[in-house]
Amino acid sequence: MNGHFRSVVGKPRAYWTRNFPGAYPLCFFIRCTSAHGEHLVEVQLQDSAGKIVWKDGPSNHWVMLDPLEMYNLQMKMNVVFPASGIYQFVLVLNGDEVTRQRFHAKVAEYPDLR
Repeated sequence: MNGHFRSVVGKPRAYWTRNFPGAYPLCFFIRCTSAHGEHLVEVQLQDSAGKIVWKDGPSNHWVMLDPLEMYNLQMKMNVVFPASGIYQFVLVLNGDEVTRQRFHAKVAEYPDLR
């Protein structure tokens, strides 16, 4: 895959919950320059061993016709975290990894409210 990518996974860098597995809605923003063609987009959540534990993506191809243009893709997905840990979000286009970003899933520790 030719092109330059910049990705942002919403504002948070971590997911806090009392229970796992847990689902968390996240917004993904992807910007691509210097690319063209049609690309099947997939966002993967990989655990620290590199195993894919969740994946999703739009059913339509991302079409980039002009390599001189900048293309943006925004997606909102309900990501399922199987357990507490350190993960990687991986952007995959047509089966090829193009970028990744670290993300934490943590157990929330709230004070006892009795």
